[in-house]
Amino acid sequence: MSFCYNIIMILAVDYGKKWVGVAIAFGSLIENKGFNSCPPIAMPYKILTNKNNSILLKTLKEIIGKEKIEKIVIGRPLGLSGMVTEQTKVIDRFIETLKREINVPVIGFDERLTSQEAKRLSGEDKNEHAIAATIILQDYLDRLDNLISNP
Repeated sequence: MSFCYNIIMILAVDYGKKWVGVAIAFGSLIENKGFNSCPPIAMPYKILTNKNNSILLKTLKEIIGKEKIEKIVIGRPLGLSGMVTEQTKVIDRFIETLKREINVPVIGFDERLTSQEAKRLSGEDKNEHAIAATIILQDYLDRLDNLISNP
């Protein structure tokens, strides 16, 4: 029987004008060895209404406290060529606000094509943001594990 230790809780956010998708993952991370026998799997957590950033920040702070989140990953919608778009600039401002307001590391992560994949999987506009957040988080976790396991 194996036990998980060094548990890390990570939250992902897919920021949309109307809806904000939130996903969560927990797993065990061993420094210089990657994820041990408890690899994290991203799961949809919640869909938030995006009325304004102050309400959104308050809700995210509540989730961070309740779930003991140690890191936040925010999807950055770069253009297909990797160029910064107007929406990327909106997200970058939101990331900077989060960094000032929340005492948890906040990471912007390339989310190219996740919205299209989420639309294909969800079938419902509202749900696509939670699915997109899940895809963003799983992509981040897979890349992180690969970087740690194969330096």
